[in-house]
Amino acid sequence: MIIHAWEMPKGSLVPSLTLQREIKERITQNGMAERKLAALLNMSESIIRRMLGKRDGGVRVGNFFALTDFLGIDCYFAEKEIIMWKDQCRGWRPFTGKFPFELTPLVFRIASHLIGDGKPERGGFFQKNKHIHYMVDLIEQTLNIKVNFYEDYKGVCELSIPNFLVQCISAGLGVLQSEIKSKTFFDKIRELPRDYRIQAVAAFFVDEGSVMGRIRFAQKDPAILEGLTSILDSLGYSHTEIKLARTRLKGKEFCYCYLDLYADGAKAFFHDVNELVRRYGPMAGLWQKHHIVERYLQNVNVELSLKRREAKWIQKILLEKFDGRVFSIGGLSSEFKISYSRAYDILRNLREKGKAERVRNKLYQISNGGTQ
Repeated sequence: MIIHAWEMPKGSLVPSLTLQREIKERITQNGMAERKLAALLNMSESIIRRMLGKRDGGVRVGNFFALTDFLGIDCYFAEKEIIMWKDQCRGWRPFTGKFPFELTPLVFRIASHLIGDGKPERGGFFQKNKHIHYMVDLIEQTLNIKVNFYEDYKGVCELSIPNFLVQCISAGLGVLQSEIKSKTFFDKIRELPRDYRIQAVAAFFVDEGSVMGRIRFAQKDPAILEGLTSILDSLGYSHTEIKLARTRLKGKEFCYCYLDLYADGAKAFFHDVNELVRRYGPMAGLWQKHHIVERYLQNVNVELSLKRREAKWIQKILLEKFDGRVFSIGGLSSEFKISYSRAYDILRNLREKGKAERVRNKLYQISNGGTQ
């Protein structure tokens, strides 16, 4: 995914000496004074002077390319002669990378971390957690810049996400900066190539996932989890439905939503992440949770998990569509093309739940009106 300078929604651009000389020559060839050119383009004379290097500071993206286009300067040449992108908000460090800028899967992952631990503040985004050094390494490797962060007395660190990157993501996905922490962001991710989607899921798991007998994603906002399910479905990772839970933290009770990956979905996800680690390096992995997931999956029986899911699905069908019907063990086996022993286990389980009763030897009547 390539982002051109003219696609940046905000910010100011600083031209190189080469571009400044080219602009000066074009103005001279057209025989126009700076004041007349400014009037023709409906912009202040100070903008023209900044483009010529006669005044310090950058020029807004729209004015920058309005001037170069008017003078007949090729936009692709002009963007390659940009030496700095500056944010319009005070306190944000300028970015000295080159245009056009490539949003690789790893660069895109930085923005994906904003969904979980990202915190909008002062016109940009911050991230705060105890494992911030992974994020620092990712930003420094992909953007080739030095990152500063702050650590409090509890060992919790905070860093600012380069606003240049946030603007690039906004431009590349066609979303507002305020929509990055929303379902809209996931809806746009679903249209991206597979590597980008896997990195988005990996970033969300690192921030909001857990491994305690299953791989779980949790979030307070159900809309964000709904967006995540669409990404999981597009990648073919089987998962449970979104469920609601309550918990207590520091004496206060609050609700949150969660979903779990089934064993086969978890293995497929981890396999894909390892493939990206092989191609892009360790920063594409699950960071501090990588080995935890690896140990968990070593003890997972995918075949048993699939059989349990199938049994639950059959029980659901029986209760929804066959209420009151009498089944023999062999009849159920033929109806759903399962083994005799599995059919027996399903009917016995329903009977234990009060959802079926044995009417005769090897005959069971489904009774959805029963109590568990």
